[in-house]
Parts: sequence; structure tokens; C-alpha cells
Amino acid sequence: MSLTMPASHRTSDASQSSRYSSDNDFNQDEAPSLFSREELRQFAADDAEAGRRIGKILTALFIYTIVAMSIAIWWSFRLMLLHQYFSK
Repeated sequence: MSLTMPASHRTSDASQSSRYSSDNDFNQDEAPSLFSREELRQFAADDAEAGRRIGKILTALFIYTIVAMSIAIWWSFRLMLLHQYFSK
């Protein structure tokens, strides 16, 4: 069983690159922008704010997890000690 492409389907690198470059005849810098520079700055500021808020949420959830697990460990240890004390 061969996993290679048949020779009839293969193309050279030169023809491949010329095919893709001919599809992009315009310059990306000259393309009309859908947003103004001020809107792009606002998008960046909003993204930064969202990142800060997500970081705060993740920090709070991490601290909550540490506190909840600490309480669960303390409670389990306490029950174990009480069980040992009353089983004597």
C-alpha cells in the first residue's frame, strides 16, 4: 500500500507558488479597511480589559479551589481523628 501522491497530481514548487501569488494580485496594505484606526485602538483596549478580567476571574477561582480543598482536608482529618478517638 503506497501513501504517496500519484505523479499526475504532483506539481512543482514553482508552479504552486505562482498559482498562489496570482490569486493575490492586490497589495494587502492598499486594501480598504473595515474599521478606523480609533476603532482598532478601542478593540485593542477592550481585548486588554477582557484579558485582565479573565485573569481576575481565574485567580478568584483558583483561590476558591485552594480554600475549598483546605476545608475538605481539614474536615476529613477531623472526622478521622474523631473516629479514632471514639473507636477506642
